[in-house]
Amino acid sequence: MKHILITKNGINDLLKKINIIKNNKIPEILKLIETSRSYGDLKENHEYKCAKEQYLIYEKKIKNLEYILSISKIFYPKDINNKNIIYFGSIVELINMDNNTINKYQIVSEFESDIKKNKISINSPLSKILIGKKKNDIINLEIFNKIIRYKIISIYYEN
Repeated sequence: MKHILITKNGINDLLKKINIIKNNKIPEILKLIETSRSYGDLKENHEYKCAKEQYLIYEKKIKNLEYILSISKIFYPKDINNKNIIYFGSIVELINMDNNTINKYQIVSEFESDIKKNKISINSPLSKILIGKKKNDIINLEIFNKIIRYKIISIYYEN
């Protein structure tokens, strides 16, 4: 079976999502199904059909999250021999060499990536360029036919 690397925070987020669906969302939907069932003929009962559909969506989501959990292998920074090289789990600070803006990203699995939290997928174009690089290396990222040059100013790992 193929494993995917995931951070400890990523595992915790998966477990929270599963817990919320199982302990909050599903019970709410089951109550709605029960209530809408009392409205009469189920063939023409729109509330019942919608609630059943929502229930199936949540069930599918739980199965998907549990599958991801089953193939996940937690990444531990202590297992990295050379913490001066960018790898999965790295938190990387980059300076844009054109405008001197600084960006910070953590390289995570595709299942926990969230650009609003500066977590980028290991499969993203930027991550693919960064993997294996070191502090002070300069990278070129092509976006919309424009080259953006970045300098790596720091690399570290969360424990």
